[in-house]
Amino acid sequence: MTLKDEIDIVKTKCGTIALGNGRCWICGCMKSKRGMVIHHLWYLLKGDVRYNDPKYLPHNDSNNLKYHNDLLPLIIKNPKRFMYLCTTHHFALEKLCRYGNIILNKLITARRMTKT
Repeated sequence: MTLKDEIDIVKTKCGTIALGNGRCWICGCMKSKRGMVIHHLWYLLKGDVRYNDPKYLPHNDSNNLKYHNDLLPLIIKNPKRFMYLCTTHHFALEKLCRYGNIILNKLITARRMTKT
C-alpha cells in the first residue's frame, strides 16, 4: 500500500464522519478528479489541527498523512464542525467566505437576477 492510498483511506474515514457522510456536502459526489477536502466550519482557539501549521510543512504525502491522522480524533469528537467537500466546491466556498454578509447577499441577489 502506498502513502497516497493510506491518505485516501484516512481522508475517506474523516469524510464519512463529517457533514456530508462521505459525499461532497454541496454536489453529492463521492470522488472528484481534483480530490476531496475536509473543511473546518470554525477553528478552535487552542489545540486545533490546521493544514498550514508549520509541523505539516512542507505539504508532502508524509505530512499530509500526519495531518489527516491528527484531524480524525477531532472529527470523531465533533463531526458537526467539519464538512466533506470536493476541491471545486471547497475553493468556491473559500472565495465566498471572503465577503461580508451585505456584499454576499447582493452577489446572491445579482446571481438570481442574471439570466445568462
